[in-house]
Amino acid sequence: MARGSRVGHKTLIALPVGAPAAGADALAARLKEALPKTGLYRIETFRQAQPELRENLKRIARYLGLVALLSLLIGGIGVAQSVRAWLAGRLDAIAILKCLGFRPREVLFLYLGQTFLLGLIGSLVGLALGIAIQLALPTVLSGLVPASLIRPWQPAALLRGLGLGTGVALLFSLPPLASILRVPPARVLRRDADPLPVHRSTTILAALVLVGGLFAIAAAQAESLVEGAQFTAALTVSTLALALGALALSKGISRLPRLSSVTLRHGLGALARPGAATVGAIVALGLGVLVVLTMALVERRLSGELARELPADAPSAFLVDVQPDQWPGVSALLANAGAREIQSVPVVMARISAIDGRTVEQISNERGENRAQDAEGPRESQDSDQTNR
Repeated sequence: MARGSRVGHKTLIALPVGAPAAGADALAARLKEALPKTGLYRIETFRQAQPELRENLKRIARYLGLVALLSLLIGGIGVAQSVRAWLAGRLDAIAILKCLGFRPREVLFLYLGQTFLLGLIGSLVGLALGIAIQLALPTVLSGLVPASLIRPWQPAALLRGLGLGTGVALLFSLPPLASILRVPPARVLRRDADPLPVHRSTTILAALVLVGGLFAIAAAQAESLVEGAQFTAALTVSTLALALGALALSKGISRLPRLSSVTLRHGLGALARPGAATVGAIVALGLGVLVVLTMALVERRLSGELARELPADAPSAFLVDVQPDQWPGVSALLANAGAREIQSVPVVMARISAIDGRTVEQISNERGENRAQDAEGPRESQDSDQTNR
């Protein structure tokens, strides 16, 4: 090091093992208060390093979170179909409960509680499977996934998964559970007494609760109200388009001429018969295809962006201010370390002599006079204030 050399010092501070991430921010705040305000110190935490890269990683994390949520919603459609089939076999029990004096909303909350318990049990089983898979990854993919990067026990993530699984099960069970309100008590005496049609207001309310719940879950998963609203709107439009397509398919099949093949006639007739789960199956299948297609398109786009931003011959390390007499030793050190390509670029140091015909000394003197005037200005005003007093 000599006069004119650019020298920088870095100090890395490690927090104690198990310290929360917020501890780094608190430590950075204390250091900023303790160090002199000279502008020579720069304090960064691991959350602030490489902001562009971290922002891209956050975008990818939000995308993967929404894809996982979409996969979970496909399972929610299966939950709705299962609840509908389950209630179809419990109509007699519901009618008996109403005859015993249970109010319709009490019966609704009773079966809603059972659905909550089933969703909770299923979510717990899913959490156990997720932990088991993460524990097995280092063994199955020993050459790809380091064991130190696997952290299966993350309470915050596990609680979020538990809440998402249970919440989606409750949301998608509301529309079929609304039919409980219209089960007549007369079914105890007449087995052919089917549930009455659900009021339009009840259907609209269940749909609003479902859409509102999806928006809340998506916003929490993406950590953004705007992205949550965009996800909910896109999902709603896609679901409506798939449902309309399924209805059009059912109507078109019902109007087909009578086929000679018995297998095709009964198979196609089952798609258009009343009570068939054609709409739900097509919506779930369409959303599943949408997930796979979206992941492929986004993966291709992200890979293309990363490939364009990273040059093919990008260096992995830079060494600055290497003196000519030091270069042979540095080059030998890099070669011994396994460097494949070493390039040396000379740096010419220069000094500004004048700007627009004014020498550096003149500019420096003018700035010194201006600083002196600024420093004397407050004292002069203070003296005048004291004289006036």
